Amino acid sequence: MTSATPIPIAYGPRHPIYDQPIPKNSGERLWLSRSTVPFIAMTMALFKPGITINGAPGPQARWGKNAIDLPPGQYQIEVHVKYLWRFGSATAVLPVQAGQQLEAYYRPPMVAFGKGALGPTPQSTPNIAVTIVIVVLALVVGAFLGVLPTLLLS
Repeated sequence: MTSATPIPIAYGPRHPIYDQPIPKNSGERLWLSRSTVPFIAMTMALFKPGITINGAPGPQARWGKNAIDLPPGQYQIEVHVKYLWRFGSATAVLPVQAGQQLEAYYRPPMVAFGKGALGPTPQSTPNIAVTIVIVVLALVVGAFLGVLPTLLLS
């Protein structure tokens, strides 16, 4: 009687961040697109987006379309903007199948205290209503303070 040798579950090296085997020539890829509205694009160009995958820091990112090669599996992807603090955080759980090219879209918020949006389709910009209210309020207060001295002096 011969004893069976155990078959290893995964061959080859393991990915240092995702702790999964690195398959060779498998073709799985996550395309992560990050965009902003033109109004805040110049400001966002000063700050880099950040990615965490399953709680570990992900690859270096830039605004635009980024390719992230991942072995098949389910991943919790979190994208944020690096500022004095992390803001615009958005999280999604994305399953990557063998041979799949998956797309995800991130959009940062209009204000630095809001949450971002991340999903499988292009996202709308979060917190636009809050931004409009802040701008209108500033204009009303500015107009009121500009007219107030005239009313008091007459």
